[in-house]
Parts: sequence; C-alpha cells; structure tokens
Amino acid sequence: MLAILLKGKAGEAYNLGNDQEELSMRQVAETLKEVAGHPQPIAFRTSPDPHYLSDNPQRRCPDLSRLKALGYAPEVMIAEGLARTLASYREA
Repeated sequence: MLAILLKGKAGEAYNLGNDQEELSMRQVAETLKEVAGHPQPIAFRTSPDPHYLSDNPQRRCPDLSRLKALGYAPEVMIAEGLARTLASYREA
C-alpha cells in the first residue's frame, strides 16, 4: 500500500491481492471458515436481485497489472492472508 501512496496515480483504483490463485466464492468462504475455526456450516442464499448473476463471475482473481507496474509482487496466499487479517481483528 505504501507503493500506491508514493508512486500511484491520484484517483486511480488499485486491486490488492494475489493473482496466483483463482478461487470461487465458496472456496473463499470455506478457507475463511477453516482459518477462523468456525464450526457452523456456510449458509448460501439467493439474491432477490434478478440481475445479480447476469454479469457476476463465479470465480475471483484480481487484476494486479496497475500494482505490478509500481513494482508489487504478491507473496502471501489467501489462507495466510485471511489468517493474518483475522488475527489483527482479534488483537484490536
């Protein structure tokens, strides 16, 4: 994030993440559940918005081209990143 502040273009959006893993939302939820040690099943609900799935990819992989142009290279995989984030929330 420091690279964005120092070298980024004002008003530009930058995706932060790791483009080495393409994950479904189910996989992200299952990973977070595992990292958090949460015993309850994941609940899936249908969106009331009839257009929700018309242009909504079922898998996610961030486009990091703008960050990479600033010298960014992803080093942390999602399970470790979620574990770190959860730990920081718990410490706060």
